[in-house]
Amino acid sequence: MFADRPEVLAPPSAPVLGRIWPVRDLVVGVGALAAITLLLIAALVLLRVRGAAVGMGASVLLELALGGIVLLLAARRGVSLRELGFVRPTTWRLAVPAWLGAYGILVGYVLLLRLAERAGFDVSMFTRGNPVPLSGDEGVALVAVMAVTVVLLAPVCEELFFRALLYRGLRGFWSMPLALAVSGSAFGAFHLNLSVVLPYSLIGMLFAWLMEESRSLWPPIVVHALVNGISFAVSIAALTN
Repeated sequence: MFADRPEVLAPPSAPVLGRIWPVRDLVVGVGALAAITLLLIAALVLLRVRGAAVGMGASVLLELALGGIVLLLAARRGVSLRELGFVRPTTWRLAVPAWLGAYGILVGYVLLLRLAERAGFDVSMFTRGNPVPLSGDEGVALVAVMAVTVVLLAPVCEELFFRALLYRGLRGFWSMPLALAVSGSAFGAFHLNLSVVLPYSLIGMLFAWLMEESRSLWPPIVVHALVNGISFAVSIAALTN
């Protein structure tokens, strides 16, 4: 099922999307993320600290952990940024369909929940969504940190972990559909929010497909940033009205 020996990397002149991660790196990466997440949750619970600033600080640390895990594994294995996927895409033409597809998934999910509700099912646990934690009382500095985290830090770090590490690693051993499904599901589960697991899993699969087709990490990062940026702008606009 797995072979623990990565293939020779593609030559520098070629778009890089070959096998670069052995199984042990995937295990270490996922294990490190799980451990850091549990430690952050435990610290927040034990210290009994709450508030937007605390939540934002935890989010920043978790995002930095995502990117840091991948960069440390890459440095240990001698994998360059280019080999991680930071290369010129073979095409940008799929970025817009992927961006629209992400919104199509979200809209379709909302419609599905409404149909289920009309049929008599209790869907209350799935309707909370994943709103930006803003109450309107935050200072400008905190809102600015949130904006940078949501629009820049999260897209880069999450794409590094879930696409450059997890999807690329699984894709080196499995077929594309299976690697898409598993890495996408992990992306959905990472948000620790039952109400968005399904749509975010599908969006994770969409972003991985975009990287596969473009042979680069840049298109999913840009599309991810656009989706997050628009959501953040809508949240800010709703608070000011």
